[in-house]
Amino acid sequence: MKMDRNKIAIIGGSGVKDAPTFKNNEWKLVDTFYSNGFGDGKVEYQERDDVIFIPRHGHTKNFGPSRTQYGANLIAAKALGAKVVIATSAVGSLGKNIGVESLVVPDDYIDESGRDDNLFGQGLVVHANPIPPFNTLLRLILVSAADLTYGCFKEIHNKGTYITIPGDRFGTAAEGKRRAKYADIIGMTLSPEASMAMQLDLPYAVAAFPVDVNLAAYHEG
Repeated sequence: MKMDRNKIAIIGGSGVKDAPTFKNNEWKLVDTFYSNGFGDGKVEYQERDDVIFIPRHGHTKNFGPSRTQYGANLIAAKALGAKVVIATSAVGSLGKNIGVESLVVPDDYIDESGRDDNLFGQGLVVHANPIPPFNTLLRLILVSAADLTYGCFKEIHNKGTYITIPGDRFGTAAEGKRRAKYADIIGMTLSPEASMAMQLDLPYAVAAFPVDVNLAAYHEG
C-alpha cells in the first residue's frame, strides 16, 4: 500500500501517557459523539506538525483497559486527518528470547479479551479480514526506524504474536504457562483496537515494549 505524506496518529498506552515531543503543546478536545457505554466519546489530543498524539486511556480522565474508548480514539484520529495509526503498548514477555528494554513489532495476534470489536454496533456488521492483521509497510517502517535509534533498545524483534487478555488484572501462573505455548507477548489493549482500525480503513501497527518477563511460564509445578 502506498502511503502519501500525511498526518500520523500515535495512540500512546499507559507507559506513554505524555509524549516528551508534545511537552509544550496544548491539549485539545474533539467530540466524536461515539460512546461504547463507558466514556462520553470526547477525546483529548495534542498535535504538532503532521503528528497527532492521543493517550489511549485518556488525559484528564483515566480509563482502564477494559473500559477504554478504543472506538472513539480511532474515530478521533481519522476525523483529525490521520492516514495511519501507530500504537504503543506495554506488554509482558512470554518467551525467554524477549527481554525487557526491547522492542517487539508483532506480526500477528490472538484475542482473548472477550470485548466487542464491532465498531458500528447493532444493524451493521463489517467482516474485517485480519490476514495480515497489521499493515505490512507500516511494520517495516517501525522496524527500520528502531534500527536508527542506535542502542535505544537492547533487542529489536520484527515479529511476534501478541495475545490480548481481558484486563484489568494480570494473568495467573497457570494462565501464563498456557499462553506461552502459543504467544510471545501479552498485553491488555491490542484488541479491539486493531480490528476497529481495520474497520475504519486505517493502516495500523504496534510498537510493543516488554516491561516484565513472566517467569512462571517456564516452570512446572
